[in-house]
Amino acid sequence: NTVGEDVFILYGFSKDFCLSGLRTGILYAENQEFLKAQDNLSYFGSISSDTQSILNGLISDPQWVSDFLSENNKRLSQSCTLLMSLLDSLNIPYLRPT
Repeated sequence: NTVGEDVFILYGFSKDFCLSGLRTGILYAENQEFLKAQDNLSYFGSISSDTQSILNGLISDPQWVSDFLSENNKRLSQSCTLLMSLLDSLNIPYLRPT
C-alpha cells in the first residue's frame, strides 16, 4: 500500500509520551524529490544516539506502550473533568473539548 506522492505524515513523540523537550518525531513520505531534499536538511537536525536509544526502548514493548497510552488518556480525562468542574463552579465560560 502506498500513500502517494502528495501525502506527508508527521508524528511527534513529545505529546503522547510526555517527553517535552526531546522534540523528536517521525516523517513519512514517498515523494522521492522531497526525501532527497530532506536528507540534506537532516544533517542539521539529527537525533542523538542517546535519544534514539531511549525512544527505541520505549516503543519496543507494545504492551508497555498500550498500557502507558491508556493510563495517560485516563489521567488526561480526569484532569479535564476536574478543570471543567472548577470552571463551571466559578461561572467561567470555556469551549468544551471534543
